[in-house]
Amino acid sequence: MHKIALEWVEEGRNRSQAFSFDKPNEPPIRIGRDESQCDVILKDSSKTVSGLHVEIFFDVKKHTFYLRNLTSKRNRPNPAWVNGQKVVTEEVPLKHRATIQLGKMTLNANVTSDAPQEQPVHGLKCHVCGHVSPQASLSLVCQWCGTSLAAAPTAVFFPDETP
Repeated sequence: MHKIALEWVEEGRNRSQAFSFDKPNEPPIRIGRDESQCDVILKDSSKTVSGLHVEIFFDVKKHTFYLRNLTSKRNRPNPAWVNGQKVVTEEVPLKHRATIQLGKMTLNANVTSDAPQEQPVHGLKCHVCGHVSPQASLSLVCQWCGTSLAAAPTAVFFPDETP
């Protein structure tokens, strides 16, 4: 089972909502001011949060929650921010703890999962092009630029990260 808990402060009070995703094709969590369209309703008197601002969905294949900005097709999109990264048109993964900024409202997302954790991969990092050659396909030279890896430093990364 995959869970996400959202916490925020609204009108001086701590608020929270939790959601579980245990079946394929679960509907996304919609966040904004509009009570008729959203699962998480933010009372934002300054109206910096859109009526239907963002949605959070779960990608079953990647075992990852993502945030999508639903204002991206407007003439003037209302950006969201995830851990300081501006989100307008792209979908951004939400890792274990994420901070989501919608206008003047800040939400903290706590993601938990029963999915098996991926094991880190070791390899050698090329000092010329920066690519990491995983140990499983290691050779004496970088497969991207041909530089010798004899003195290359060891790098550790997770398979879903771009080394």
